[in-house]
Amino acid sequence: MGAVWRRLAGAWGVALLAAAGAAFLVLRPHDDRMSGLDSMCYGAMSEAVAGGRAWVGEDGVWAQVPRAARRGLLYGRGNRVTRDWVWQWSPEDGRDAMTRPYFPPGPAWLGSWMARAGVGAERTVPLLGAIWWCCLLAAGWKRGGWAGVVASAALAVATPWPAWFLRGWHAEAAGAAVVGAAWLSASMGGGAGGGWWRRGAFPAAVGFLLGGSLCLHPTMLLLAGPAALVLGLHVAWSGNGRGAGWLWGGAAAGAGLLWWTTRAVAHPYGDWTRWAWWRQMFVHGTIAEHGVMAAGLAGLVLLGVAAGLAAWHPACRRLARAAAGKIPGWAWAAAGVTTLVVDGTPEQIRRIAGWGKAAGLRTVAWFWTLNRPGDAEALRHPEWYAWSAEGKSCHAEADRPFVAYYQFLCPGNPEVRDYLKRQVLAVAAIPEVDAVQLDYIRLPDVVLPTALWATYGLDMSTI
Repeated sequence: MGAVWRRLAGAWGVALLAAAGAAFLVLRPHDDRMSGLDSMCYGAMSEAVAGGRAWVGEDGVWAQVPRAARRGLLYGRGNRVTRDWVWQWSPEDGRDAMTRPYFPPGPAWLGSWMARAGVGAERTVPLLGAIWWCCLLAAGWKRGGWAGVVASAALAVATPWPAWFLRGWHAEAAGAAVVGAAWLSASMGGGAGGGWWRRGAFPAAVGFLLGGSLCLHPTMLLLAGPAALVLGLHVAWSGNGRGAGWLWGGAAAGAGLLWWTTRAVAHPYGDWTRWAWWRQMFVHGTIAEHGVMAAGLAGLVLLGVAAGLAAWHPACRRLARAAAGKIPGWAWAAAGVTTLVVDGTPEQIRRIAGWGKAAGLRTVAWFWTLNRPGDAEALRHPEWYAWSAEGKSCHAEADRPFVAYYQFLCPGNPEVRDYLKRQVLAVAAIPEVDAVQLDYIRLPDVVLPTALWATYGLDMSTI
């Protein structure tokens, strides 16, 4: 019962820490819109939509400006021009006062709902950050108890995320928070072959969050795409093909929101849902810097996916275990390693020495001579152990000097000498062992170094 109460108390402690961090984020947004053009745009767009402005419609102010003067009020170049850096001029159907969002509308859509609810649009990203924070601490608690909570919190607080990026209109931070929350939730869902993963709603929700993060910022494809692919394959390889299908279906549905908003609402970087956009970027090279960046990022994503698959695929794990004992000799030499010093049972020493010999390394067996902690054979013979002048034996646990592992045998006992000789010869007879190093060829310390006196509560100055 005591363990149950301790567990409940710990869970309440984690909940209070999570609530404190979430309250800090939600109640103290900085709403600094001058830190970036997109930050200013999302805040102003959220308030405009909450006030009744249509996502795609005529700009009433723009419509009142004489046609001859309109060009002089525009900023930007090419097809992406604006009068206020919030709405992009998009003349169509003969109505040249039509506008669309200047940036992807996902964050502003959430912000408009927050504004209508009376919470405040500026708390949109902090709320997503608060959810991520709670998931982070919960995952740390589930995986590592308080040690996991402290490590997770330290890694988060040591970054600018909670202090700055998750408290303002930073769309990339919002998307990363959603991806992180989805991944952390996945880690708490039990084994990929069972647990919550057997319930279609859970993997579908995780996938939907991963896919939906693209609506907050398109660059989340670099995080959410590999995460969905690797996580789905891991679930499938665990014998849960249906769970993987739900995960990928949810991810497709979430990403479908970005497809729809690009087609129907805004495509500030071009309509990537059409083949012409891809041909223009990669084939004709009219946006050379974008093409180079996209190719480089795609390469990084492929490397990340390959690393993830290698970490989880059973065949790759078996290959890694098999290769662990086959490091070539030149690799050891390059690292400056020439000798292995090994301790353990004769069987353990034989196995490790065999690996060393195959790699061209010398193997030295480390043998504790008179100090034999945990030696089952010796412990059956109390008369083998050394005695102090006070009549205390190293065999009795309460009488051992200084530390519990000081279990010294008496070298004056013939049975002890014969026993140790047999043990050393058994190790030396292993063909792969090149030498035996004898340690503890002495009796317990008489006078400890002065630096250790306080450790053991001793004053040996009169000895």
